[in-house]
Amino acid sequence: MPKLHRLACLVFAFAVAPLPLAAAPAAPASAKLPAAGAGYTADVGAFLDSMHWYERGIKAAPRPSDPFERDFMAAFLAATTSSQFYAKATPVFARYIDAKQATTLGAMARKKPVPLGQQQAALQAYWAMDKQAGPELGRVWNELSKEFGQRMQARATAEIRRAVADLAAHRGTGYTVKLNKIGLPFLDRLAWLSVNNILHQMNASDLMDHSCQSAGIETALQAQKLLAENGIAAARQTLDTCQQALEAMEKSNELAFNQLHQDILALKLPQGVGMAAELDKKAREFYDFSLKYGELSRQLLEAQRRLVSLVEARRATIQMEGDALMFESNEDVIEANRAGGEIASLVKAVNDLVYQERQKSVLRGLDLHDGITAPEAAAAPPAEGA
Repeated sequence: MPKLHRLACLVFAFAVAPLPLAAAPAAPASAKLPAAGAGYTADVGAFLDSMHWYERGIKAAPRPSDPFERDFMAAFLAATTSSQFYAKATPVFARYIDAKQATTLGAMARKKPVPLGQQQAALQAYWAMDKQAGPELGRVWNELSKEFGQRMQARATAEIRRAVADLAAHRGTGYTVKLNKIGLPFLDRLAWLSVNNILHQMNASDLMDHSCQSAGIETALQAQKLLAENGIAAARQTLDTCQQALEAMEKSNELAFNQLHQDILALKLPQGVGMAAELDKKAREFYDFSLKYGELSRQLLEAQRRLVSLVEARRATIQMEGDALMFESNEDVIEANRAGGEIASLVKAVNDLVYQERQKSVLRGLDLHDGITAPEAAAAPPAEGA
C-alpha cells in the first residue's frame, strides 16, 4: 500500500536568474583593431600613471545621487585598478597612439632619454587621446562596471548556495547560519532575506512532517492497520491531521513570502534598472509553484481517502494474503489498483514538481534530506513490431 509521500518544503530564492544591477548598461559594439601587445599596454599605462591620469579621472567623476548606485560605484572603484582599466581600454588607446609613440611614452615615464622630436609627437598623440576619446573610454568604463556587477551577482548566488547547503547539512538542529559579506549592501540584504525565507520554509516543512509522522502516516495505510479494529477511523484521523498540517504550512509560507515581498519593497530598489521588476517576476513564479504544490498535495490526500473508503466498503469480504489485500470481485481489484496507481502517480508528480523547481533556483543540485529525488527517466517505447 503506497504511503503518503513526505511533503517537501517550498523553495524560493531571489537569484533564480542573474539580476540586473545599477551602473551596468550594455556596451555597444566597437570596431576591432589589431591586438596591441602587453608591452604596449604597459608603456601607455606607465605614462598615464606618471601623469596621475586615472586618479584624476576618478576624482573628477560625478557621484550618483541614488544610494544604490552610489554604493555600487564605491564598491566598483575599490575593486578596480588602473591596470585593469588600461588593459580594457588598449583598443581605444591604439586609435590615437601608435606602437612607436607608446614606446616613447613608456620611456619618458621611466625617465629614459628620448629625442625631443619623438617626445613631442608622442605627447601630441596623448593629448589627442585625452581630448577626443572620452565617449569611447566611457564605454570601456561601462563594460568594466557590467563585468563587476556580474561578478557580484555570482558571488551573491554562491553565498546563498553555500548558506542553504549549510542549513541542509544541519537541518532540524536549530543551527544559525552565518552569511559572509558580498560587498554590496543591498546584495548582502537580499541574500539574508532569501536565506532567511528558505530557512523559514524548511522549518515549516519540518513541523508539518513531524505532525504527519506523529499521527502515524507511515503505518496508518498499511493493509494490516486498515483491517484492524478502528483502523479505518485511525487512517482518516491521520489524513485529517496531515491535511491540517499542510494547510498550516501553506499559511505559514504565505505569510513568510508576503513578508519577504514587503521587505524587498522596503529596500526601494532602483526601478529604472529592472531589478524590482525581476524580483516581482520571480515572486509570481514562486506563487504559481506553491499553488501547484498545494493542489497536488490535496489530490494525493483525496486519493488516499478514496482508497480508505473502498477498503471500508469491502471490509467484510477482504482477505489478507501476506501484506496484500485480496478483494472478492474483479471490479474491486480493478478499483483498488486504479486507486493505488493514482496515489503512486501523484507521489511522483509532487516529487518531480519540487525537484524541477529547485533546479531553477540556488537549491539546484542540493540534497535537503527530504526525500526529493531526480525524476525517473521515462521508459523507451517498444520497437515497432515488438
